[in-house]
Amino acid sequence: LPWELLYDARQGEFIGLAQQTPIVRTVETLAPLQPLAVTPPLRILGLAASPANMPPLDVAREQELLADAIGKAGGQLELAWAASGSWRALQEQLQQSPWHIFHFIGHGYFDEATGESALLLTDEQGRVDPRNMREIARLLADQPTLRLVVLNACQGAHAGTQALYASIAEHLARRGLPAVLAMQDAIADTAAAEFTRSFYGA
Repeated sequence: LPWELLYDARQGEFIGLAQQTPIVRTVETLAPLQPLAVTPPLRILGLAASPANMPPLDVAREQELLADAIGKAGGQLELAWAASGSWRALQEQLQQSPWHIFHFIGHGYFDEATGESALLLTDEQGRVDPRNMREIARLLADQPTLRLVVLNACQGAHAGTQALYASIAEHLARRGLPAVLAMQDAIADTAAAEFTRSFYGA
């Protein structure tokens, strides 16, 4: 059962809502994770993609909430944004390492026909440029200092029922990323923005 549904009848509360019960999923990885000592600030690379031929996202609002939360961290976090929501912009910005956190704002989807998930970036004309889980994992897993990937998009952790490691989140974890935070299902734009504020504020 998804841990989000675990309910403690004695307390009358869902287990996942308590701060004392951080519940995570794990996948089998090819190599043990190595600890990484980081001298602050933690560097966050953000990429926001809202293709013109997709339902619009309030990207500016989420970017503003993220910047506000980071501003309250007393210099412990540093944020930079890719120049656009394109694959090329992401590649270029990743070369300006080290990055410790990658934060994606945009659309994601799971294709039941192929059993694969993807993130929808933008091409040079601002239209949809889908990038599948293998492409995403290949690019991000090759970053030695990256320790957290936040996919604030629909279905980044949706795996379907056809195969193991069908979601982007699972694929990244299997490739050695220590932590991936992603949504199993669709998420409203307002909820995504509030999640960003709360997560980085904490």
